[in-house]
Amino acid sequence: MRLSCFKMGCPRHFSYLCVLTIITLSEILIGCSLIWPHTSEFSAPTMFQENPCGFLNIAGPLVNVSGHVTAPVQPGTMMELFVVRNTSLDTALFTVENCPALIAVPVDTDGAFTFSSLPIGDYVVMLPGDSFGNKTQGFPIIPEFNNSGLEVGTLWHGGNVEYSMAAFSIHPIH
Repeated sequence: MRLSCFKMGCPRHFSYLCVLTIITLSEILIGCSLIWPHTSEFSAPTMFQENPCGFLNIAGPLVNVSGHVTAPVQPGTMMELFVVRNTSLDTALFTVENCPALIAVPVDTDGAFTFSSLPIGDYVVMLPGDSFGNKTQGFPIIPEFNNSGLEVGTLWHGGNVEYSMAAFSIHPIH
């Protein structure tokens, strides 16, 4: 950060003021500190340790993931994709109720959907239970496959009357 102050033309004795201003603004505007705790081991800021919504780590190869719904859905139904910290049912329910979806894609008339260019990670797909109208509730199915050194594995599908969900992970093949 100090280098950016010098590039902006701050005199040398103002460099600390520039750094302190950037840190203070980050704390005010986004509620986090750029100063990490002083410990003997590396430690990420609290906001990274306590984020209940998961992280999208866009590094490495990407893969397209397609699936289908086991029952007909109403026209205009959208399948939502969430990044999760882990793939337990409790975490999935918390995430769909409290976190923003990464993306929503339409479910076509045959019940198919596709999410493009997903990186390694754990995910939950969800559509509201009322997407099926008064008919039998179905669930999203993600077929397992290997592609370009990555494995897409379905962990479970199910949910409750409010949500039809499936959890899957994308990981390197070992």
